[in-house]
Amino acid sequence: MSSCTSEHSPIYDPWASCYWGYPHPYFYNPFAYWAGSCCTVCGKPYQFCSCTQKNLMKLPQELTGDPTGAKEAFIGGTLDVHLTLEYLPIVVATANVKLVITAVDGTVTTVDLSGIASGYHVKEDFTALSPGAKIKLEVTDCQARLRWCEVITC
Repeated sequence: MSSCTSEHSPIYDPWASCYWGYPHPYFYNPFAYWAGSCCTVCGKPYQFCSCTQKNLMKLPQELTGDPTGAKEAFIGGTLDVHLTLEYLPIVVATANVKLVITAVDGTVTTVDLSGIASGYHVKEDFTALSPGAKIKLEVTDCQARLRWCEVITC
């Protein structure tokens, strides 16, 4: 890991170079490079880190749909997210999953899955959503779960 980008999440790798001497093995000092002395963003020892970002944390979010009514949520965090929709029909003939996505700019996208074959399905080919987008999940004769991870600064 040579650059500090926001796509990195906190790491703990006991075999990373910062624990065994950075950047060369002849700098090895088990007391100077012990756990906790590495930047959690770029993985370098703090004395070699040039990051200006704070620690980032990924928080998994979930919206579970059931036939009792529509469920709504909004996307939070600091970075764009990617949705994963999992669904399993209860009654194959009438199973339906409807996902309504309202982007920050007001664009509305509707994903309507009907005629679902029996068995477990996963759909991940959604466009990235910015924080502030709203999502609504409606299901009929089906179990569905919408998942994403929000990145926050700690």
